[in-house]
Amino acid sequence: MGNEGKKVPFIELFMYRHVGEMLSFFNPTSIVAGESLKAIILAKKGVSAKHGISSILLQRVLIIFSGLFLGVVTMMYLTLGHILNSRNVLMVIIVSALPLLMAHQVMRFLVHPKLFIGKTMENLKKKTGWPVFSDNLITSAYEMNEASSIFFHENKMKFFLAFLMCIIYWLFGAAEFYIILNMMGMEISIIQASAVEMGVMLFKAAGAIVPGQIGVEEYGNKVMLDVIGIVSNEIWLVVTLIRRGRQLLWLMIAGIFMLIISKTLSPLR
Repeated sequence: MGNEGKKVPFIELFMYRHVGEMLSFFNPTSIVAGESLKAIILAKKGVSAKHGISSILLQRVLIIFSGLFLGVVTMMYLTLGHILNSRNVLMVIIVSALPLLMAHQVMRFLVHPKLFIGKTMENLKKKTGWPVFSDNLITSAYEMNEASSIFFHENKMKFFLAFLMCIIYWLFGAAEFYIILNMMGMEISIIQASAVEMGVMLFKAAGAIVPGQIGVEEYGNKVMLDVIGIVSNEIWLVVTLIRRGRQLLWLMIAGIFMLIISKTLSPLR
């Protein structure tokens, strides 16, 4: 985001993002609470609201789209090996293409120079008259849309590098399944581990309103392990406990980060 992006050192960005993600994970309002906290902290650091919120929005979109992309790739890889006729091939291609097409359209909506987000909100206000579409909100939407569009068209290489980093983010989650299961004698491929990670992600997204996705993630682990042929309750329990232990560790680290942030910034409101 130009000079605005140079106001916060990398290590501090890591701290702010991690605290926001942990709040999203354990708060019933999910990403609303986490992203709002990130925006407040960045504003306290002197980053303009336009660039701060735009960068947060763009990062969230990249995370979602990279997850969809990896999910489609893993689904096609696992499914194509079991296809017997051309009708099934066509069905897999259609099912795989739909989320990618939707992702492309949403991304185009976000970064197109014609600022479709701001225009859509302005048109909705004219047609519905809803008070939620205030002039300030529409102005902010135009500003964020413009910032995202400028960033994409002037920094395409950085944009796609960020997209690659988001894919690596998901692959680390898959690597966790891969390492744990292989240590327990379950020989699975990284593609299978990716499929499990993407499936669990969908369960967690569906149960985002549940703090910590308690019960939802456990059920997702069970279902996705069954999908790749691991039906042992003992293995499911060990995998679930190890993953929850990792989450608790990062939650404690987030608490330490929050103490540091609260001491280095003016009181957060």
